[in-house]
Amino acid sequence: HDWKNLKLEGTVNPLEKIQGDCFDIEAVIEPGKASEVRFDVRGTVVVWSAAKQELSGLGRTGPLPLRNGRIELRLLVDRTSVEIFGNRGEMVMSSCFLPPVENRSFGLSAQEGAGAPARVVSMTVRELNSAWEP
Repeated sequence: HDWKNLKLEGTVNPLEKIQGDCFDIEAVIEPGKASEVRFDVRGTVVVWSAAKQELSGLGRTGPLPLRNGRIELRLLVDRTSVEIFGNRGEMVMSSCFLPPVENRSFGLSAQEGAGAPARVVSMTVRELNSAWEP
């Protein structure tokens, strides 16, 4: 799944039709004047805060400043873990998580601020298969 030049405003969720448990997500986002950008990963929220210039989720927080007005994220999602790489490895968070088996949803949104809305410059979502299944 690929997106380019997509405004994140209102209730737009470009990931709403994606369901599953194993994914490789790469996103370049221009937050604009948004106060935060949120990824919902099977019910677990990962938030980038404009005020703090940091990413938080799964009980962890790390610095993630804008680079040329953008943040770059890569999320590797497995059935029991999430690994997040920010700005090409400047910040890395790996966490175990046990989402409800029935929750296979994903979301992406931005909390609007005054001014330009957040924009997905580019995003690719790859569905992954298990290495353990024949």
